[in-house]
Amino acid sequence: MGNAMTIFLKQHCACWVENMCLGVDAERQTFNNSGKCLIMDRKACRYFRAGVLHIAKEKNLCDKIAKLYSKIDKSFVLVITHKCKCGAEIQKRRRFCDRCRHKHRLETYRKARITKNVF
Repeated sequence: MGNAMTIFLKQHCACWVENMCLGVDAERQTFNNSGKCLIMDRKACRYFRAGVLHIAKEKNLCDKIAKLYSKIDKSFVLVITHKCKCGAEIQKRRRFCDRCRHKHRLETYRKARITKNVF
């Protein structure tokens, strides 16, 4: 397991207290009595998947953490979304969203006109 995953887990998992896993999910159902973190043992953890992965999305770490978690949990499907510089989602094989594509095209035309007029 990657070091980034371990650091993220220790900082954001509510079950991780005093270097051990409490093993209680949001409905107060016990799923792990051993005290060892399932992620650290390279096993799938339903609490991590349901309660912690969305924090990675909010902090723009989703691609990295999700890729590491998908190596542990084979049933977890990794969906990578491509984003433009402005943050909008774009389709595959595109570099810019429609708005940025228009801006970039105008900027390119402007630069071309300037270089042609200068002798």
